[in-house]
Amino acid sequence: KANQLASYLREKGVKADTLVAIAFDRSLEMIIGLLGILKAGGTYVPLDLDNPEERLQFILEDVNPPLIITNTKNIDKIPATWAQIICLDEEENSINNLPSHNLPSLSTPCHLAYVIYTSGSTGKPKGVEITHASLIQYLMHCLTHYVSHESAHSLLHSSIAFDMSITSLFLPLIKGSSLYVLPSEEGKLESLIAFLKDHNTLNILKLTPSHLTALRGHLSFEELIGPHTSLVVGGEALLGDEVKAWLPSSKRTSIINEYGPTETTVGCSIFEVESVNDIHGNSISIGKSIANTQIYILDS
Repeated sequence: KANQLASYLREKGVKADTLVAIAFDRSLEMIIGLLGILKAGGTYVPLDLDNPEERLQFILEDVNPPLIITNTKNIDKIPATWAQIICLDEEENSINNLPSHNLPSLSTPCHLAYVIYTSGSTGKPKGVEITHASLIQYLMHCLTHYVSHESAHSLLHSSIAFDMSITSLFLPLIKGSSLYVLPSEEGKLESLIAFLKDHNTLNILKLTPSHLTALRGHLSFEELIGPHTSLVVGGEALLGDEVKAWLPSSKRTSIINEYGPTETTVGCSIFEVESVNDIHGNSISIGKSIANTQIYILDS
C-alpha cells in the first residue's frame, strides 16, 4: 500500500525534497502515509492535530507544502491553506489500481527525509530539516547500542511531530521487526499502561522522564521492561531521583539517557545508568557522543 501511495504521489509531482504535510491520528493509515511519502522521494512534514490551530497555521504558512495527505475524518482540523489536500480514503480506489512494487529511489543521502518543528519555547517554532544521511546515522547507532536481541519490536505511542517518535517508528522497520502503534485516543496514559501490562515482548521502549514519573505506581519494572528490552529515556532532563525509583527492581537492563536537540537528529549523546553508583547528585550525565559525532563544549 505504501508503494501504491508512492506511485500516486509521484503522479502528483512529488520528487526528492518535495515537502508533503501529513495529518493523521496514530494508525496503520498514518504509517502507510509516512512510508509512501518517503518511497516517492518526498519529505514528510508531520502535523499534530492536537496542536492549537495557530501553530498548525504557522507551520503550513512557513513550509508552504504543495500537498497535504490526510483523511475525511481529520480534514476539518486542518487550517485554511493553499496546499492541495488529498484524503486517502476518498482516493482509495485510484491508489489501489497503481503498481505495488518498489519504485526506483530518487533520494540521496543529502536529500531531506523529514522536517519537524521545535516547540517554540525560545521564540517562534523552527522547522528543522533532517537529511537521509543524518537519519540513517542515528538509526545505525540505535541498531548498535539499543538492540541486543535478534528482534527490535517497539511501540509508537508519541506524536510523529515529536522527533522522539523516530526511534520507535523506524528501528523495527529497518530491522524487520514488529511496530506496535498505540491509537490516538483520550486517556493516553491509561492506554499506555494497559498495553505495557499486556505486552512483554518489546525490545526497545522510548519514554520521556515525564512518562517514567507518570507510570510509577501503575507498573512494576517487570511490566515496563521485558527480558530483552532497552529502556531509552529522552526529550527532557533525566533526574537521579527518578532513575533510583526504577533501578532497584532492575537486574537485567540499564536505563539509557539519550540527549540531543531536534537539530542533531533525535540524540547525539548517551549515558547508560546501570546502578545507583552511576548517579552523582540529582542530574544524570548526558554521557558521550554517539558514533561519527563530535560534541563541542562552548562555555562553563
